[in-house]
Amino acid sequence: MHLFFQSAAACRDVQLTYMPICTKKHPDLGIPDGIKHFNYRPLTISTRLNLSKLLMLFFTRYPLNVIRYRERKARKILQDTITSHRFDIILCDGFYALSLIDFNRLQSEKVIYRSHNIESKYWFLKMSFSQSWRKIVFSSIYRRMVRYEPQLVRMANTVLCIASDEVKTTMDWNKNSQLFPPHIQEFTYKNTRNTESKTSSIGFVGDMNWMPNQLALQEFIQEIWPLVLEQNPGLHFHIAGKNSESYTDPKQSIVGHGFLSDLSLFYEVQLLIVNPVRHGTGFNMKIIESLMHGKTVVSYSDRLSGFSHYKCFSAVNTKDEFVEAISDLVQSPGFRKEKEDAIEEIIQLAFNVKDRIHQLEEIIHGS
Repeated sequence: MHLFFQSAAACRDVQLTYMPICTKKHPDLGIPDGIKHFNYRPLTISTRLNLSKLLMLFFTRYPLNVIRYRERKARKILQDTITSHRFDIILCDGFYALSLIDFNRLQSEKVIYRSHNIESKYWFLKMSFSQSWRKIVFSSIYRRMVRYEPQLVRMANTVLCIASDEVKTTMDWNKNSQLFPPHIQEFTYKNTRNTESKTSSIGFVGDMNWMPNQLALQEFIQEIWPLVLEQNPGLHFHIAGKNSESYTDPKQSIVGHGFLSDLSLFYEVQLLIVNPVRHGTGFNMKIIESLMHGKTVVSYSDRLSGFSHYKCFSAVNTKDEFVEAISDLVQSPGFRKEKEDAIEEIIQLAFNVKDRIHQLEEIIHGS
């Protein structure tokens, strides 16, 4: 979201009013550093469910997760701000930002919606991987979301998707949909790309409270990692992310670091990054993060969001191919360097900040 805000702030002839959604989980951090010339008015929202919000389930079409954000005070501040400023364009970064705007306002304003993922698909996965009462709750959210999301997205003037495989879905809802992948700051990449790994290890980064990550790591550790370790004695597997410390196993040379507020050192010491996740929504931002730190990635082809043909990746389709790709990169520093050198190509062709700014300017000001 910060990357998108950077792009919007850099557009020519644009005066921004920035209204971030601030919750207990994502508190108000103040005005972003390094970006000037914008108004700042945070929307502080309590996402806790109370009686009035629960009653909305019986009298509105909104899914429960949307109701959590539709706090009356915050919506009034938003609507009053829109009315008083008479904005030419409203940029809604993420589904919950879009859902805060009332339907009648969406019909009268020019709205650009940046979709992080297909929200109904996310809740389908939550429903599929849950049990007992959670499954019932997530199923209810999904059933409402699958009707509510298309109707809401259809009202936007333009839809920007960060994942190429989801453009077709949003195009069915809103013909003015286009791909708008995140950008990589070139200076960040150049400051990190020459760092050499200090240990013989490969890494994975992910929130281990998310079931698709749990399933992916379980499969990787049980079926892929033993074969990799057999071919590469002395290699270690390092994991970072919430609850990853529970995967530590010295006998299998596995180290779980738990949540790390700064991942720079973690990436620095890895030979490469693996992404064995098979299920998910939107664009995997951990791929961007790996490239920013100059690290090549081994991943299943269908999780590379249409970028599997770029040389910086090792795109695989089977577990055997996964083992082979890791071993080739570990055992051949020259081959690994070729992959790392190719990162610059994908930055220029797919994740270039100048392209994102130009694309957004065309939408805002017209071609």
